[in-house]
Amino acid sequence: MLDWDDLRFFLVAVDFGSYQKAAKALGVNRTTVGRRVEELEKCVGSPLFRQSASGYHPTEAGLEVLKCARQLEKHIAQLTKALVKNKESVEGHVRVAIAAELGSDLLPEVMKFQQKYAEVTVEILIVCDPVIALTQRKADIALGVLRSKPEYLSGRCLGGLSRAVYGAAGASHPSVDSAQLNWVGWSESMKGCMLASWMSSNVKENARIASWVDSWAALKAATQTGNNVAVMWQAFAEPDQGLVQLPGFVTGQGADLWLLSLEAMPLDACKQEMFEFLSSCLKQKLTNGPGFIPAEPALHHR
Repeated sequence: MLDWDDLRFFLVAVDFGSYQKAAKALGVNRTTVGRRVEELEKCVGSPLFRQSASGYHPTEAGLEVLKCARQLEKHIAQLTKALVKNKESVEGHVRVAIAAELGSDLLPEVMKFQQKYAEVTVEILIVCDPVIALTQRKADIALGVLRSKPEYLSGRCLGGLSRAVYGAAGASHPSVDSAQLNWVGWSESMKGCMLASWMSSNVKENARIASWVDSWAALKAATQTGNNVAVMWQAFAEPDQGLVQLPGFVTGQGADLWLLSLEAMPLDACKQEMFEFLSSCLKQKLTNGPGFIPAEPALHHR
């Protein structure tokens, strides 16, 4: 008999093209992924993958299983939505992962939901990569900054975020030469975030990194001290009266703000309500403000 968990592991392996990468995304070891796929192959009676130098690719039988598994995934999502409509109260536990390069400035919107629904408990995770938190089943919903959404996730693009360089209000920053400024950089654990990527490409190698941080709150606090400067998301830095944007730096739009969930794990009533609530609140908060370009309606849903 087919096991949905085996199909789920197979889908992730197809999405990543590698047992090792699929295992990392699922938060298990490679052996577990291989065992799940082998169980599925026994039920089907045929190999589902062929291996090449570029990774694992579905066989003809694998493509047939993939087609059916995708349809089953959609049916499960539709069933979940139907059950949601029949549930009157909103209660449960929601885990929300927020990118550390956004962090603290999005917490008020998350907590407003808990204030509105007293029977809901909320767990907030500030993480380097919210996509990994989703795939490892450590979070139900994620807020992150991405250039594009992975195919295995469901999501809604809220809009584009622009970057700018900021310093402390009232401090003196006479130069636009990055090598002559005291920068606040991102720690090694955060090197994959979008703001750290901009620094790697645009700040000169001989520039002085005065301090290293691993969160948005720490980035702002360090920048408001002395003559330090940092590249920030304009939408969240501009309202802070302790910061001032420095002219002369070409930064522009960096990436999109996404609200995400795992496609293979449809949201229940409570989590779906949180998803819609955050989408509405954040768009209302950011639209018409600096450094945010609302997404076109066509980009809102997968």
